[in-house]
Amino acid sequence: MSFAIKAGEEKQIAVSFDTDVKLIDRPHDLKCVKYGSMLFSVPIDFEEKMYEYEKDGVERKYPYCDYEYIPKSQWNYAYCSNEFEVVRNSVSPIPFSSKNPAITIKTKVVNIPWDYEDGFETVCAKCPESLEPTGEEQDMILYLYGSAKLRMTEIPFIKE
Repeated sequence: MSFAIKAGEEKQIAVSFDTDVKLIDRPHDLKCVKYGSMLFSVPIDFEEKMYEYEKDGVERKYPYCDYEYIPKSQWNYAYCSNEFEVVRNSVSPIPFSSKNPAITIKTKVVNIPWDYEDGFETVCAKCPESLEPTGEEQDMILYLYGSAKLRMTEIPFIKE
């Protein structure tokens, strides 16, 4: 489509970029949720520890200190539905806010056996032990990748 706009003339142009939610294949038979160019993740509740210190004469004080996020909610999930509902929220002054994400996606997940990497207490293993559900399916609200401070982005899909 081509058209000309003359100097001083005003026109309104509506552009729509319709897209669908897709499950994208990732290594180790895992999937990630993609909507347009955006990736979505399972947000994980966490406890934040702040470490202030001085090293080599440089003071590391708030907000320029080190932070550790310790998971406090489940993270060992698999998608169990290929139905995804996109929810558009208002965009806050902080576009990738974890308190008010601009876009979320609702779907269903189940817990699966997925432990930590050998020798670690907070790093998940590369792959789940099994795809056998260990509980009932539950609703999950996925956050934009940048809105989830602690997240699981690549998880398996259990066929319905």
